[in-house]
Amino acid sequence: MSQNNELSAEAVDQALGAKASVQEAQAQQFQALMASASNNQDPNALNLDKKKEYYKHLIGKKYIRPEEHEQLKAQGKGGVDQEKEFTKEHLPELHRVVEANGIMTMDYRPDRLNVHLDEDDKCKSISWV
Repeated sequence: MSQNNELSAEAVDQALGAKASVQEAQAQQFQALMASASNNQDPNALNLDKKKEYYKHLIGKKYIRPEEHEQLKAQGKGGVDQEKEFTKEHLPELHRVVEANGIMTMDYRPDRLNVHLDEDDKCKSISWV
């Protein structure tokens, strides 16, 4: 019976060692992903916490609607003052723009950026739900 206990203890030690190796590999993969994302500055490659930090720069800037942006381009004024304005192109693929006093569905999408506008189409806040 003691031989079975010794084998069990050895099997447990091996299993714990394998689990630690998997966790270590996952941590290394995550660190590599974060390093490449921060080097490339591609916000879509960042994790949610980093995305939240990245998109805070939108707060206080005016949202230029797609139709307004197209009109500006047609008039030869297509440039956007990125210090004061942003367009749909500055947002991640999965987003929605919520107008002042606008309604929105209550579906839970933690990977979707919600841009909340005030009456002057300035971003007053962002959220990720």
